[in-house]
Amino acid sequence: MKWSMDTHKYMSEITRTALSIIVEHNITVESEPEEIDVVERELVNAGVYKDYNSAKGRVRRALFTYFKAYGCLDDNEHLTELGRLFVERKITIKEFCFHYILNYQYEDEEVQYYPVRLILTCLKKLSERGANQAYLSAYDFSRIVECQSLDEVNDALIDELVNARVADPIAVNERTIGFDIWAKMLVQAGILKRTTERTLMIKDQVLADWILHTYENQLQVIRGTICTGVFKYLPTPPLNAPTGDATRFVLEGRALQAYLFDAVDNTLIYKYIFNGSDTTFDDMLSSLGLTEINKGFYKHFLGLERLMGYCLSVHDNPRIKIIGNILASVELTEAELTEVMSQEIRIDYDLFDRKDGGKNVLLYGVPGSGKSWTIEHEYCNEDNIVNRLVFHPDYTNADFVGQILPVVDSVDKQVTYEFTPGPFTTILCNAYRNPMSKYILIIEEINRGNAPAIFGEVFQLLDRKIEKLNDNDFPVGTSEYGITHKYMAEFVYGNSAHRIRIPSNLSIIGTMNTSDQNVFTLDTAFQRRWQMRLIENNFDNVHPSLADAKILDTDVTWKRFCETINTIIVGNKAKMASAEDKRLGVYFVHENDLAFDQRALPSEGNANLLTEYNSLLGAERLDTITEEQKTRLKEIREAVMDNRLFPEKVIKYLWDDAFKFNPEALFDTENMDNLEKVIRTFIYSIGHDRFKIFKQSVYDTLYAAQQQ
Repeated sequence: MKWSMDTHKYMSEITRTALSIIVEHNITVESEPEEIDVVERELVNAGVYKDYNSAKGRVRRALFTYFKAYGCLDDNEHLTELGRLFVERKITIKEFCFHYILNYQYEDEEVQYYPVRLILTCLKKLSERGANQAYLSAYDFSRIVECQSLDEVNDALIDELVNARVADPIAVNERTIGFDIWAKMLVQAGILKRTTERTLMIKDQVLADWILHTYENQLQVIRGTICTGVFKYLPTPPLNAPTGDATRFVLEGRALQAYLFDAVDNTLIYKYIFNGSDTTFDDMLSSLGLTEINKGFYKHFLGLERLMGYCLSVHDNPRIKIIGNILASVELTEAELTEVMSQEIRIDYDLFDRKDGGKNVLLYGVPGSGKSWTIEHEYCNEDNIVNRLVFHPDYTNADFVGQILPVVDSVDKQVTYEFTPGPFTTILCNAYRNPMSKYILIIEEINRGNAPAIFGEVFQLLDRKIEKLNDNDFPVGTSEYGITHKYMAEFVYGNSAHRIRIPSNLSIIGTMNTSDQNVFTLDTAFQRRWQMRLIENNFDNVHPSLADAKILDTDVTWKRFCETINTIIVGNKAKMASAEDKRLGVYFVHENDLAFDQRALPSEGNANLLTEYNSLLGAERLDTITEEQKTRLKEIREAVMDNRLFPEKVIKYLWDDAFKFNPEALFDTENMDNLEKVIRTFIYSIGHDRFKIFKQSVYDTLYAAQQQ
């Protein structure tokens, strides 16, 4: 492969361990075989190699070459500045990858260029062809590798790549072309991200644009040096006139990171992150010359805080140098060292002020009574962050809370098992980390799944605090009792021992159709943990455009029809248990279901639509149909399809469900003895005659009431 990353390796905690062992024993190419043998055995014990045979000879043949290529060792096997920071665990894997990959320059006897520049330029040009083209496949990468300069990443190449996507995918060996290693490094550096199709996309367009702009400078890269190449051109925050001695804040790296990278509110930084006892965070900003315009200045470099600090610490401006030293002063935690993707400052959000009043509400009523409408109009507003899901018979606790799933590493193909959070854990985490935002988890059709089993141990969290006993107590609406779940706790709190609680700024709202109680019954212990609310089935809040809409060409409004039929359903208690649960909901239909397609009226000379339709069908079968007849036949088919919406939804429900055991209570069963005839009669009749599917007393009630 052309862009060699040396022996198909990439930077990781294992490579950090290997370099640490070599440095600890002062091993160079001049070391005695016995000394190197000791190191190779220690590499096995540390898990760098699986056995002694695998490790034998690797220090001289592979590791020295590898660490020199990555700038950790110089030509004499001595640690470089970059190598020292890496061994001393002062930069993360993400920061190392970001530094190395941006400064990596390919060169041979004829050309030299920066591969990342070619890759990002190609992605930018692809994005100009449309958002759906803004990705890089292994085949695309194989074509970029063949380019000899930036000029060859031109419109002709982009045309070729886009056209190749229309045809069958072109298979390439990712390892042979180096795509696997480059993809791993680009993702670890936080520059690109993987898609589900294993292609690559730009993760942060602003960051990508800065990288491309920086490459336009005359870069000089000194291998193993921190502030070199692109890092000579890091953006620096504009400073106001500094006041006072800034060096006294040298250990406030976390606070400054939170301000410059995470844009955390000053009050929260001072209250929870700032360490000073005889000064304030605002004093620190004033001393450094930072103002509100600097907040979040480095937000697109999130996860690169230490690297930015080390680079800024050698800046010509002494005030920028102080800012760099403060940023670089942070001692990395184990989690930060092993976490490759974008990092965040570990903050105990339990101590934050938090919106309270979180609750569990269960809305129940007949199908179509307006439960979802009520949620949208009475419980949600534009400031709420809402997630919605639906329970069903196959939905499980693993789907809801999360589960351990196998993950195959794209490079070494090793299988590991990781916790993949479900929607409940995800929204709980988001609510916990954003205490002043209100979150709502909406669970539609909660009783269509086995809700107690789906909630599992989370069931205990539904008990909410109704009062705050003291200033140190959790806010009202927090779970009264915590539960132990190490995977959820690690995901939400970064601490597997932390007890899980639903935060007070997260509400859970469920909906339940009373007619579906026979699917999964919600036991009393489950229901008592919810505020139950019956959604009355009336037209009080229904928009007139629906309530007063006429059903096709019958002159009967939806409101009149619904109320008339529901009266009959309720009066049918003697023949049907829980009759009231079978009522038609006021939102059972949409306005479109009621609209009449005028093309369904029979053409002149035809007694009714069915006669005309059958005549045209006969001509079609005999192949004697004219073009004009074909057009008309198409119109009838489309019109009948439109006019079917109401009977197939409402009339079918009444026959199959509401009056399943005594259809004679509603329908004219002397003439309509099956659903097929009922639907057919309704569709091909005109106006009032459509409702002659019902017995005479119902028909008379509909029209007598309509005329009042």
